[in-house]
Amino acid sequence: MSDMSEASVFPVEPESGTPGRQYRLALRGNSLNPMIDAATPLLGMVMRLSTMNSQAMPEHLFTQVVTDVQAVEQLLQEQGYEPGVIVSFR
Repeated sequence: MSDMSEASVFPVEPESGTPGRQYRLALRGNSLNPMIDAATPLLGMVMRLSTMNSQAMPEHLFTQVVTDVQAVEQLLQEQGYEPGVIVSFR
C-alpha cells in the first residue's frame, strides 16, 4: 500500500455484524501513478473479498477478475506502456 496516499485509502465505519476494519478506495483518477490508478478497481475488489467467507464468493469471480485484469492491460496499452512493463505490472 506504499504507492497509495492516505487520501486514496481511508477507513470507514464497519457495517453492523462485520468484523474488522473496513476501507474505501477513492475513485479512479486521483492517483499520481497511472498504473495504480488503472488497478484501483482490482485493489478495491481484493479489499472487499478479504472480508468475505469462501461460501459467499460469487461463482463468476474468476471470470470477473480475468476481465478486469484484461481491462487494466488494455488501458495501459492505450496509455503507451510497453508490453514488458505491462506484463511485469500484472
